[in-house]
Amino acid sequence: MFTGLHNLDEVLEDASGNTTFFSYDKRNRLKKVLYPDVGFTKAQVIDYYIRIAPVLLPHLHDRPITLKRYPDGVNGFFFYEKQCPSHRPSWIETTQVPSRRKEGKIDYCMMNDLPALVWAANLADLELHTFLHRAPAITMHENKMTATKKKRKTLRIIFLLVLEQG
Repeated sequence: MFTGLHNLDEVLEDASGNTTFFSYDKRNRLKKVLYPDVGFTKAQVIDYYIRIAPVLLPHLHDRPITLKRYPDGVNGFFFYEKQCPSHRPSWIETTQVPSRRKEGKIDYCMMNDLPALVWAANLADLELHTFLHRAPAITMHENKMTATKKKRKTLRIIFLLVLEQG
């Protein structure tokens, strides 16, 4: 088990014994600062994801995920990526979800294991936006997205409270 990041070489050699998720990235990009106010680097984000994976992965398992990527860090440009990138490694699991805006389907990434989570962190995916249901729990019927009968059970309810000073 990976016990923490002490230098950049450890990330390349030790995370789950799988080094393929860094094969397309230059090592010096791990030194890229993603949180400039505190100097937190991409390597430190990856280390953080590895450390919280045992707690985080059960909540992400089998859920379609929208990536929110910050290629220039949190103070720079960001974008949402619903369609799992075509350059993803073959071991990244995906699930198809009907598109509401056009005919067809979107292949969403799923973060079902540590290598997938580290791969997403390496893309500077700093926010993990999941569906509230597990895949494959939605289908299209008469232009409406509905839960399948098999997986109709509500998994959780989320309340967003916005408190204003005043």
